[in-house]
Amino acid sequence: MKRTLFLSAFILFTGLIMAQGVSPYSVRNIRFGFELNNDLWLNKPDDVKLKGFNRGVNLSLLYHHRLGESKFGIASGVVLASQNMYTKNALLQTDENGVSVFSTMLDSIPFQNYKLNLTFLELPIEFSYKTKSHLNFALGAKAGYRIADKTKYKGKDFTGDLTKDLKMKVHKNANLLEYRLGAYAVIGYKWINLTAYYGLTGLFEDGSGPDMSPLTIGILVRPY
Repeated sequence: MKRTLFLSAFILFTGLIMAQGVSPYSVRNIRFGFELNNDLWLNKPDDVKLKGFNRGVNLSLLYHHRLGESKFGIASGVVLASQNMYTKNALLQTDENGVSVFSTMLDSIPFQNYKLNLTFLELPIEFSYKTKSHLNFALGAKAGYRIADKTKYKGKDFTGDLTKDLKMKVHKNANLLEYRLGAYAVIGYKWINLTAYYGLTGLFEDGSGPDMSPLTIGILVRPY
């Protein structure tokens, strides 16, 4: 599904570029990016423990426009972002009031893996600067729409017989915010860059879950 969505976005974005009369010479301004990152979830409940590495992947396709003869530029395009939250001791559930909560598990109920996965299709706009020494600097903002979500559990059957193993997936979890807004920064040398993203919106709808938001640190590879 992710490959199909990204391919569709690629075709749409390329079509828009060609429709605007971009010459073959300007195709070199199309920048494909691959980013591996780690989410640090801010304002999580104190009793919820997360794993040290909450890995995520971003695939980006941007068109970069140089501002005259200067070293400054502006870029826009599409991003497919997948992020994860791995918990050590809690599951995402809905209480009797319909509010999303992370319910902590008893030590007597071990589980191997539990994660919340979110996939967004985002529209970024980015302002950049390149030095003669091949250093890159950029500041940007992104608006995204959630196209998929799921939780995945692997461990003992906490719903019944604790001697049995249980694998469970839940799609379309309640109260998750459908969109997200955020700001980001990029600094790097030629193809290799460090990134930082700060979420301006929370994980859940207002009043329907913990007031959590992501701080994402990553490594981005894209053409210089």
